[in-house]
Amino acid sequence: MKPIDRWLASLLVGLYFAARCWFINAGYFVDEADNLAWGRLIGQGFGLYRDLFSHHLPLPYYWTALAFRLFGSSVFSARFSLLLIEILTLALAFRLTTRPRAMALFLLAWTPLAHLYWAHMVTLYAFSRLGLFAGLVTVLFTPTGELYRLRTSLLLGLAAGLTVTADAFGWVPMGLLYLWRFIRRPVPARTAAELLLLIIPRPTRVSGRGLPVAGFNRALAPGCGL
Repeated sequence: MKPIDRWLASLLVGLYFAARCWFINAGYFVDEADNLAWGRLIGQGFGLYRDLFSHHLPLPYYWTALAFRLFGSSVFSARFSLLLIEILTLALAFRLTTRPRAMALFLLAWTPLAHLYWAHMVTLYAFSRLGLFAGLVTVLFTPTGELYRLRTSLLLGLAAGLTVTADAFGWVPMGLLYLWRFIRRPVPARTAAELLLLIIPRPTRVSGRGLPVAGFNRALAPGCGL
């Protein structure tokens, strides 16, 4: 990353942090209240899905319980813990991306709107959003050589973990990202040709029929009822 891009990224991440701190106590939403209440009870020894009913996935509850244990039992501590992981995710995204100015433009547009979409609240959407954002940046805007390094693979695995343990449908977009990561993998021409030969059926002529068929020899063999 060029020095000017590094300076711009630092400035905008700092601006985002300040804006999120300004709005950190704004508003309330019932899904967050559910996470806060159950997170506090889990910290007191209650078991999720055993003593406490929920139709949501476990990550937001256990994250809130951990935040309460580390920072104290308050709405601020839960929301601030989410902000910390957001800042870390943004810093890693700027470190990996080949398009830091596009990232900067996105962050500049998102900063004044984030609180309107409850981005500062501890909901399942906040965790899935973070995971998908990190996954998108990693798979779409990371150089091919970096994409398959261990540290990048670990980051993508962490992003997938955030998404699929917070949102029941998070496996769909994460699965597509992993598929695109596989497609981006450089494959030698000979290996690609061999794979195509395995996939594409080759016409064969069945004795006595004179019809070209592909892959149906067993169906036309004696004793198959044809």
